Amino acid sequence: MTSAYGFALAYNAPRFFEWLFVASEDEGEDSSSLLGYILEDTSLGADSDYTLYYLKLSQLLVMEMVPFCILSITSHLIIRRIRLLQFAKNAITIVRIIMYVQYAM
Repeated sequence: MTSAYGFALAYNAPRFFEWLFVASEDEGEDSSSLLGYILEDTSLGADSDYTLYYLKLSQLLVMEMVPFCILSITSHLIIRRIRLLQFAKNAITIVRIIMYVQYAM
């Protein structure tokens, strides 16, 4: 569980540096009045390489491809196990029938 938290923290750490809170002040005669705060892009958030590699490619891999592969592999293993158990069940049934026929003779 700790490794999952560590991965989540490491994966999302760059997101904390994408935006910057900036105080928005009135630009009229009385410039000391604060209107609020706005979000501005930092140099990291505006970087096209960051947008391509982190926001697009890593999202594709981590949020779509890895879960899809895990689901596909586990589904395949479950289906394979069910088929093996059905084969074993049929084999046991055939052995029981043969034993019953031999006993009846």
